Amino acid sequence: MPKLTEAAFLAALRQPESLLPVYYLYGEESFLTRDALRRLGEALVGDRLPDFNITRLNGAAAGAEEVVEAAEALPVMNPYRLVLVADPPAGWRCDPLEAYLRSPAPGVVVVFYSFTDRPAANDPLLSLCERAGGTLRFAHKTERELTPLLCSAAGRRGCRMTARAAGYLVRCVGVDLNALQNEMDKLCAYAGSREITETDIDLLCPKSLDATAFDMTRAITRRRPGEALRLLTGLLRERQKPEMILGALSYTFANLYRALAADLAG
Repeated sequence: MPKLTEAAFLAALRQPESLLPVYYLYGEESFLTRDALRRLGEALVGDRLPDFNITRLNGAAAGAEEVVEAAEALPVMNPYRLVLVADPPAGWRCDPLEAYLRSPAPGVVVVFYSFTDRPAANDPLLSLCERAGGTLRFAHKTERELTPLLCSAAGRRGCRMTARAAGYLVRCVGVDLNALQNEMDKLCAYAGSREITETDIDLLCPKSLDATAFDMTRAITRRRPGEALRLLTGLLRERQKPEMILGALSYTFANLYRALAADLAG
C-alpha cells in the first residue's frame, strides 16, 4: 500500500471500521505523532474501558509474539482494540506478526510508532507495515502551514494573532510544534484578550539559533558590531556551542550569497 497522507489518516479516524490492521507512524514532529496516537485512542476506545482495550508495549523489550498475543486478545465491551508499540528497534523480528496479518483479528489496530525521522529503508517491520497496512511520516510543517494553525490556536485561547505575527513567531522559535505550543501558552497568558504583537514575541520568546544567526548576520552587514556582539553574548550564555554558532552564521551568509548570485544572473 502507498504511504498515507495525514489527511487520509485523519479521514479514516472518522470511520474506525475503515482503519487498517497495522500502522507505522514516525517522523521528527513528535507533537503530531502523539496527537495521532491520542486521536486513535479516542476514535477506537474513548472512555470504553481503556485499561482493557488499549495495550501499550515497549518495542525494545516486546517481541513479535507478545504483540500478536495482545492483538489476539478480545476487546471488552467495545468493538475495537488498540495495541501501541513504542520505538521498535531496527531489525525487529516480525515473522509471527507477518503470519498474524494474513488473517488479522477484526476490530484490532496495531500501531508501531517512533519519534525518529525515518526508520531504515530496508527495515523489515517498515516494509511489512507498508505491505499489510499503512505508514505515515510526520515531518515538520512549513511556516506557511503553521501560520493559520497558530492564528487558530490564539483564537481558541481567547486572544488574537495576525498572520504576520504568527510567521514572525515561527522564524524566531523554529518549526517544532512542541516548542511553538509552549510559546503560545506564554503569549496568550500575557496578552489576555488583546492581539499578540511582535513586541510580545521579542519580550517573551527565546529565539532559535538560526533566527539569532540571521539577526547577527543582518547586524554585521549593517555595520552594527555592538548589536552583533550582544546577540553573540546571548547565545554563549545559553551555552550554544561555538561551532554550532559558526555553522549557523556560515549557512545564513551562504544563503545570502545564493540570493545575490541568482539576482545578478537574472
